[in-house]
Parts: sequence; structure tokens; C-alpha cells
Amino acid sequence: MRNQVSNGLPTLIRNVILTALLLHASVRIERLIHRMQLRGAVDRFLLDRAHRHLFHAACGRVAGNSVTHFSTRKGTSVMPRHKPRVLLEGLHFPESPRWRGDKLYFSDFYAHEVVAVDLSGRRESIVEVPQQPGGLGFMPDGSLLVVSMMDSRLLRWADGTLTQVADLSEFAYSCNDMVVDARGRAYIGEMLPLDVDDPSTMGRPSNLVLVEPESSRPNGGARVVADKLKMPNGAVVTPDGSTLVVAESFDNKLTSFHIEADGSLTGRAVFAELDGIVSDGICLDAEGCVWVAVIIPDEKAGFQRVTPGGAIVDRIDMESGAGAAVALGGPDGHTLFLAESLSTDWASRSHMQKGNGRIRVVEVDVPAASQAI
Repeated sequence: MRNQVSNGLPTLIRNVILTALLLHASVRIERLIHRMQLRGAVDRFLLDRAHRHLFHAACGRVAGNSVTHFSTRKGTSVMPRHKPRVLLEGLHFPESPRWRGDKLYFSDFYAHEVVAVDLSGRRESIVEVPQQPGGLGFMPDGSLLVVSMMDSRLLRWADGTLTQVADLSEFAYSCNDMVVDARGRAYIGEMLPLDVDDPSTMGRPSNLVLVEPESSRPNGGARVVADKLKMPNGAVVTPDGSTLVVAESFDNKLTSFHIEADGSLTGRAVFAELDGIVSDGICLDAEGCVWVAVIIPDEKAGFQRVTPGGAIVDRIDMESGAGAAVALGGPDGHTLFLAESLSTDWASRSHMQKGNGRIRVVEVDVPAASQAI
């Protein structure tokens, strides 16, 4: 027995030393990733992949000679400590959550209203939008921009009055989600008609439209700044205003663009491949990772935190239903708001009924990125 232990000591010591070196290298690369701007999506992807290989190799040294990978199957969690609590129930289909002041604002699609809720669960109806509210965002002056989906308009809610900012029917069949940057520029995704029985309707190229509400040009200077996107959905802008990331729901990926001084988008690149999932709303955290609401397929539905490159580093699964949208907020930015649909029977339209939607909350380690939304 003593000989067996003695013979094993050099290998054990070697593995411990190699593990320490690999983990040290992994941490250094991870820190470098966090410091880099998201503009260099390809560089970030390569660094992230190197980080993952080093981390997995270190785990493999601890476990033995084979590399140990984290499981990402349904029913498991990279960080199983998460225990969300229900904040608000009885909704239709909550979308586009945005934290502002001490409240979460969101659109309840099929109730045709914008709603606010505080952390105690007190609900407030903000404004009715007859043609279905979609994306939300706040202007620098605090006024609220609201996408009116079915008639392709951008509206502004200020001083108790809802007014039109731009008519986007020239650029979009209907409109969906939106992100507003720190300068008050609104980027709005087009949504084309969908037929759940016809898959060909789910990948048609769509536009991303820019509106500048403070512009002196007619119609807010509305113009197409990106095209051939496969269902542009949730979007975020990095804190420095240099990069926009948008979910392409039917292309199973997040796509990044560089934002030019005039608001134009250039340098299109893949920010993260999403491994066969259909994403909906997204939000950005302070480490440059993106929380993604997963709406399809059922077995992966919920919320995933992904790095540039697509590594899943955290997740919150749902036993049933689907993730519709997600936001970070709260007093210190550590509260993750989960907008959820309890039904995934899209053909029966049960997801449109009152009582289908809810919002849950959970505390997470990494806070929100300090960006305008």
C-alpha cells in the first residue's frame, strides 16, 4: 500500500501543479476578455474559446486524464443555486422589460398596455397602446418610447400624452423589439408575418430601422441601417455606445454591429452562436455577457447567460413554458427579471390569454451593464 501511494505521489503533484497553472492562465484570459470592448467580436470569440479550453483542461486534471465538461442538458444547471420568485402574475404575454428608477416597465402584448411594477409587486398601468405595444426605451429626458407593433409606428409617452414620433410602415411590415442608446437613438426590428404551420415564414430577411426622435428631419430621420436579418428581436447597446448586439431569432445567433457616429451600423459579425435555440429578448451585464430568453424549443426553454462566442456560463431552466424576455435592474443592478409565457401551444393561441404571463425575479452575481435602455 505504501509503495502504491509513493508511486502515485509524483503524478498527483504534477497534476496539482499543472491544474494551478492552467487555472491561472484561464483567469488571466478571462480578465482580458472582460476588459476588451465588444466591438472586436472575433477577437473576443477566440479568447473566449481559449479560456474555455484551459478551464476544461484544468477540470480534467482534477478529475483525471479525461477532460470534464459541464452538462447543459435540460434539467441541469451550470449554477443550480438560482431560485426565482414570482413578482407578478396574471399577465397575457410580458415583453421588453426595462428597469427605470425604482420600477420595471414592460409591454403586455395582448393586453395592449404598458405596465410598471416595483419590487414589492405593486402594479401600475402606464398607457394603453391599441395596436399592441412592443419594444420600450427611455429618452435622455426620461420620456418613454413605445413601439406600436401592428401599425408600425414609434410613439412617445410624455406628460400623460401619447404622440407619434415616426411612421415606419415604409421600412417594416410590423415592428417588434427596440433598444434606445444613450443619445436617444432608437433601433427597431421588423417582424414579418409568421405561420406556425409554415416553417418558410420563419427565416425571411428583415430590417433593423433607426429613428432619431430629436432629429429635425421628417419622420425622425427613419432609415434602414441593417437588412437581411432573420427576425431581429431583442437588442442591446454597449455602455460606450460603440456596439449593438441583436438577437436573430430564426438564425439561432446573436449578431454584433459597430455603431458609427451618425448611428449607421457597420462591421457585421457573429457575436454568439446559440446552438439551435430560438432567442427572444436579451440583456447585457457588466462582464460583457448576454442573458438570452429562450422561447423555443421546449426542452431548452428558459434563460441562458452566454459569452461572446456562445459558451453557456449560467442558465435558469423552466419546468414548462418559455422565456420571453429578460432584464437586469434593481437598486444595485443585480436583480434579473424573467418575463415568461406559461404556454408554448402557439397554434392554439393560448399564450395570448390572460393568466398566461408572469414575471419572476432572481438575484445574480454580475450586475447590469450601465447602458441606456
